[in-house]
Amino acid sequence: MRARLAVGVGALALAAMGATVISLVRGPSGPPASPSPDGDLPPLVELSGRLQSINRSVGAVTLGGPQGPVRLAVNEATTVFCHGRLGALTELAVGQPVRAAYEARGKQLVAVWIELVP
Repeated sequence: MRARLAVGVGALALAAMGATVISLVRGPSGPPASPSPDGDLPPLVELSGRLQSINRSVGAVTLGGPQGPVRLAVNEATTVFCHGRLGALTELAVGQPVRAAYEARGKQLVAVWIELVP
């Protein structure tokens, strides 16, 4: 009985982890990224720069990089990493150096993750 319970709990934990990873990669909000003709998701684009603006009410950040400013939409599916741990958008401030990965969804660039760089 305990062995079955342990196996069931382990399977549930693995399923939850898998669902979390899928939601981090694809994100639950907004239309899903359109697959390419061969069925692959479009690649993420990474960039580094300093935060030039954060607009939490609109759900957008602007990063200044070598090619100029890039405006990224952020939402509840955007993962924020701060000092090696999961963080929140509220922990980021203008002027901080960050790395980010985004994907194009229609005409919008949507941040999949943002990492505070030490």
